[in-house]
Amino acid sequence: MSGSEAVANALDHLDTALLARSLHRSGFLILVRAHCKQDRGEIFWNVTAGIKEPVSRIISPESTGRIDLLAVAHSFEFDGFGTSV
Repeated sequence: MSGSEAVANALDHLDTALLARSLHRSGFLILVRAHCKQDRGEIFWNVTAGIKEPVSRIISPESTGRIDLLAVAHSFEFDGFGTSV
């Protein structure tokens, strides 16, 4: 079993905290909640969360759809997955 990481991005700190809580309740470990300043001066927030599941299960349409809905519900954009072995 490998670890998979979901990444989402938004412009609001409160949405970051709420998404992190929702992901944690869904079984994810929150790895990073960070912000950086963009070229246009906006503050950009990022949440990276990990879970130990088979990669095939994590990238299934059901799993990605569930994470995408969580991201959208908190004004985030789901940016995809990374995998660590």
